[in-house]
Amino acid sequence: MPTICRASAGRRGPSPSPLAGKIIDASAAPLIASHACKGSRRYRYYVSRPVDGAGIPTLRIPALEVETVVGDCLARAFEDPVALSATAWLAVAPTDYVGFAERAARCATMLQRRDSLMLHALLTRVQVFDARIEIECDSKAVGVALGVRQADNARPSFMLGSEVRLTRSGRAMRLVQSNGAAPVQGPEETLIRLIARARGWWQEFKNGKVTIATLADREGVCRSYVTRVVRLAFLAPPVVDAILAGALRAEVDAGALTSPGAVDMGWTDQVRRLLPRGDS
Repeated sequence: MPTICRASAGRRGPSPSPLAGKIIDASAAPLIASHACKGSRRYRYYVSRPVDGAGIPTLRIPALEVETVVGDCLARAFEDPVALSATAWLAVAPTDYVGFAERAARCATMLQRRDSLMLHALLTRVQVFDARIEIECDSKAVGVALGVRQADNARPSFMLGSEVRLTRSGRAMRLVQSNGAAPVQGPEETLIRLIARARGWWQEFKNGKVTIATLADREGVCRSYVTRVVRLAFLAPPVVDAILAGALRAEVDAGALTSPGAVDMGWTDQVRRLLPRGDS
């Protein structure tokens, strides 16, 4: 039986939005694949239809984040081939188990990489709620991907779930895992530049080259902003490491770090407030 990978080899290429046509919100209204451009960068989203012709979607979820959550959830299912064979009602012959497990491992790797063709083929529906995502999988498609047939009494689909919550960040909604981390992690240039600026400014202060007033005038910012930035020169080493790795709590960005009272003096308190639970 051909796998999804082989069957799709002659197609034009993966869709840039593999959840298109399959993702819905808590009320079962469809979310539409959309994108926005900023300079040379293109940002993809899944958005709700505008209400009453207002032109502004009520829900706007970064596509990469939700695709990562869904892909990782599916990958975990494929990493346990015994449980998956029972969940998807697959008829795996004992003599084929080694090959079946190897194919499942390859599929898990592809899903972790968010293979668009595989994601689209395996999914029946993805429903986004405020505190979880429900993922309905096509049982037959799972069997095709693994090269095995289904049992005679197989059901057409089965459900998986991921405990993530929706939180608003500007116009877009963000997905946050139960430990406070974002599904997609990576270094954020804005934060890295902010830390470099904080250390540079502190060095100038320490060498007696400037005062807060003269630095604020030179940079065209208010004095309180200078002090809020400079305190970032004293972040705990684990927090700095997390900034370089893009592994802070999902809600911590440049604006949050420079807001009044955002950074504690004690390193232990900084780690507790700024890093996902379990990273301290």
